[in-house]
Amino acid sequence: MALIFVAESDERTELRLCNYLTLKEFCVIHFCSLKELWKAFASSSPDLLIIDADFADGYGIPFVRNLRQHYGTPVIMTAARVSESKIINSFRSGCDDFVAKPYSLKELSLRISAVLRRTHKTLPCTHWHTETSEMEVCTEAHIIRVDGKDVNLTVSEWNILMCFIASAGKIVDRKKLLSVIPFENTCCCNNVDSHIKNIRAKLGNGYEWIETVRGKGYQFRGVRTNL
Repeated sequence: MALIFVAESDERTELRLCNYLTLKEFCVIHFCSLKELWKAFASSSPDLLIIDADFADGYGIPFVRNLRQHYGTPVIMTAARVSESKIINSFRSGCDDFVAKPYSLKELSLRISAVLRRTHKTLPCTHWHTETSEMEVCTEAHIIRVDGKDVNLTVSEWNILMCFIASAGKIVDRKKLLSVIPFENTCCCNNVDSHIKNIRAKLGNGYEWIETVRGKGYQFRGVRTNL
């Protein structure tokens, strides 16, 4: 599980972002001041830092510039008051990406995955295959690739696929799948069928990967390549 430091000055934005990243199964630690953030680096090595450009006790750009002299942690800078000079200075300070506020949480999540993919060359991945297709799964960076192409899943779709992979070769009933879907009515089994339909469409050759077992549930048919 990737560890993400979030340094955000606005409480509502911070709460919304941290809740979303937690649902995406990242480990998140948030900071309300740059002073607390700097102390944390002395004892922890996060996989990524998401930092607001403007703080009450300082500014994100000089903080990242100083950080770069000591640590190689990937950084995504966010800012509400955006200018060309701020964007340029953010990258010059050592940031890996820049996102203007207000931003889409889904877009930010994709940017996080892209940064982790570029900067973490040794993240552990598992490989699966069927007769005609191959899948690469990197849970720490939330990356799924099928036949070399990235697959973008919603939170619910990701959770369902991870449940299947954890139970590979076994039948998984709808009740268990419902338990891993956030904010779903536990009586609505049709919701599971809808999510699986979408997952199959995104995976391509979806019925090869996920088989329907009538009256019992579903079964992930992928075979682990690297044991």
